[in-house]
Amino acid sequence: MVLPNAAHLLSVEQPAATAAHLLGFLDRHREAPEAATGAVAFETGLANRKSVLGEAHVERSLAAAGGFAGPWQDFITRTAWGEVWGDPRIPWKTRSFVTLAMMVALGREEEFKLHIRPALRNGVTVSELQALLIQTAIYAGVPAANGAFRWAREVLGDELT
Repeated sequence: MVLPNAAHLLSVEQPAATAAHLLGFLDRHREAPEAATGAVAFETGLANRKSVLGEAHVERSLAAAGGFAGPWQDFITRTAWGEVWGDPRIPWKTRSFVTLAMMVALGREEEFKLHIRPALRNGVTVSELQALLIQTAIYAGVPAANGAFRWAREVLGDELT
């Protein structure tokens, strides 16, 4: 594998590309044990959630929940982030692809924007993001993909050039 514009210190010169290739390699060589089912500890889901969405975002969400939305935060942390994102049979990069495609198809701008940077951290490249959005135009419609290209520009800006 050759990374363009990198000579000696790949992780310094091309950190995103290096991370994407390392994550892809590790995902291909990870054993896929049986799915985790049943109750997952809040802390397990919280670790996954912070890893994907970022610690600051998660802490803000939990702090803003209050008594009314507290049970909801507990539920999504244990279920979505503990059981679903914690299921080792699907690599996080693949989950990011599925999540982004679903958010485009459903027109969920806020969630799409929330998941773009985590997808890049999970190994999705900008080129793959572009291909994903073109693919979603075929199955979710051109207007949905057109909106997603705009959302991606709003979040990533100059990183897309």
